Amino acid sequence: MYLRKVIIFVFIVWGLFSVQAFADAMQERRIMISASIFPRLIAVDLNLLEKLDKSGNVRLGVIYHSDIDQAKKIEKLILRKVKRIAGKNIVVDYIKLKEIDQLNNGSYSGLFVAQVMSKPEIRKIIQFSNKQNILNFSPFEGDVERGISASIFVGAKIRPYFNIKSLKKSGVSLKPALLKVSKAYE
Repeated sequence: MYLRKVIIFVFIVWGLFSVQAFADAMQERRIMISASIFPRLIAVDLNLLEKLDKSGNVRLGVIYHSDIDQAKKIEKLILRKVKRIAGKNIVVDYIKLKEIDQLNNGSYSGLFVAQVMSKPEIRKIIQFSNKQNILNFSPFEGDVERGISASIFVGAKIRPYFNIKSLKKSGVSLKPALLKVSKAYE
């Protein structure tokens, strides 16, 4: 009887670790896919040329709260295939969330969320994005419903996923053709 309980316990623990490993692998896959889609979404911002930095670059911010290595990894993923948007060089900055209020106005074209954030942290990102009229993007499931402007929707096909209210509040205008083939949250 005791051996049977131990075997059941070991099986349950093994199952829990397997589920967590699967979830971690799925999250990594979402991040990889998102990093390749994000620059394409920035490219279809109808007002992109008004959102260049002082040197005429497309400046993207990768926001993290504690793991700068994750932000660096995302930068590499973003720049792996895309070096220019609309003929402009891409520059990526790592932005620690607690320093977002100290950033210069008008120097970013878009923000990418590198780590899972709490509701208050998401609100802080949204407020900054709205003030700057820039797109914010998170690869994490549920963030569009919490107010982030863009993510990916994983279904039969992977499609961009937009929070329409958040896009309107931020003043970001994307090409209408993209919105027609995307999933919308309203």
